[in-house]
Formats: sequence, structure tokens, C-alpha cells
Amino acid sequence: MRFDGKVAVVTGAASGVGKVVAELFVKEGAKVVGVDLKEGSMTEMKAELGENFAEYYGDISLRETNEGMIDKAVELFGECDILINNAGIYDMVMPLDHVTDAMWDKVIKIDLYGPMYASRYFTALKLKEGKPGSVVSTASVGGAALPVCGGVSYAAAKAALIQMTRHAAYCYRDNGVRFNAIALGGCATGIQATITEPDTDGLRIAKIINSDTRICQPIDAANVILHLASDEAKAVTGSIVNVDSGWSCI
Repeated sequence: MRFDGKVAVVTGAASGVGKVVAELFVKEGAKVVGVDLKEGSMTEMKAELGENFAEYYGDISLRETNEGMIDKAVELFGECDILINNAGIYDMVMPLDHVTDAMWDKVIKIDLYGPMYASRYFTALKLKEGKPGSVVSTASVGGAALPVCGGVSYAAAKAALIQMTRHAAYCYRDNGVRFNAIALGGCATGIQATITEPDTDGLRIAKIINSDTRICQPIDAANVILHLASDEAKAVTGSIVNVDSGWSCI
């Protein structure tokens, strides 16, 4: 199996892409620490996946959560080889002249600060150990080719995440620590259902997928994430892989 002897930390593991990623890692031989905010949300996963899966609950906008989840992996399984920065939130499609301080802060803290805290701590650990590692982050076409698929805070956070990925990939290319990301398009994860009060102007401008023929499934994204995290992709770093059924080609 591809991940025998490997230990992975997966954020947003209770649902959507993160859940499928965590399940596939365990099936492929890895030990996994799944991270999510809501206590008890991974109880069934734990029962199904057994001793090779551990739950960790916390808010990934906080530095202590991101550092604590990696410490937990080392404490339980003796190592942390792979970090999957998957957790994130959408915004209310607010354009620049409508975005509130509260929305901006919330999205930036979860979609950007969280992955930064986790990646920084993971990288420091790998450099100290002198061992290779792999970081894969879930970015978005909203941070790349199609920024108007959401609001300004979402576009800004995901664009910054992409550039952080590229910058880190270059900086640590000689240390064996790889950084890659997927630019996810419309995916059946339920994230768009969180747009409870969309901004009217933003929604008019936005190019939000509403055709099932262009929506991928969590398994589609998870398969790409696992490949990037695996030794099969050991020569791949600094890559942003579109997983969007061609949506970004509009």
C-alpha cells in the first residue's frame, strides 16, 4: 500500500473532501489524525477506521490548534509525514464595497492563517528532524483563474494560499519538504449550502456553478490529493492542480 508506515494529519476531516481523504489514507496503510471543529463529528469514522484513526477537535483559525494536531500525531504515532490543509469556509459572495470586517477576518483566519500556522509548524518539525515531508492544501479556482466564483475575501484567501504554497515549495525544495495544492472547482461538499444570506450584487456578478455536469465529487479531489502526497509524486512540488471539470476554462 502507498502509505504504509506514514502518518498524516487531515483538517476538515469530518465531511466532504477531508472525510474521503482521511478514509483513503487509512485504507492505503497510513495512520491519520483527523481534525475538525465540532466535537463528536468523527465518532462514526473512528468506529469504522479503528486504531489507525485518531480524532482531534479544534478551531483551525487558531495557532494552538494547528500546532496541537501535529503534536498529537507525533505523540500517538511517533511521526508526522503528511499534512493536508483541507478545512475552509466560503463567504457570502460579498464584493469589495460590501465586505464587512467580520467576514473578511473570519475567512482569512480560517482559509489562510490556519494553513499557514500548520505548514509553518510542520516545516519546522521536518527541518529539525532532517526528514522529508509533504503538504497538500485545498485551494480553489476562486484564488486562481476564476476569482469571481465567490466573494473578495474568499478569492484573496485562496490566492494567498496558492502563493504561499509556491513560495514554500521553492524555499524547501532541497530539504525534501514538498508543497502542492489543488485548485478545487464546484464540488459536492456542501460548502455552497453555507451561503445562507448571499450578497445580492456579489451573486449577480459571481460565476457560481449550478450545473451538476460540472460538479466533481469528493472522491475526485481526494484521489488527486493522495497522489500529490504520495512518493509517486516525489518530483512534484510547487504545483497547483485544477480539479474543476474544466470550469476554469470558461
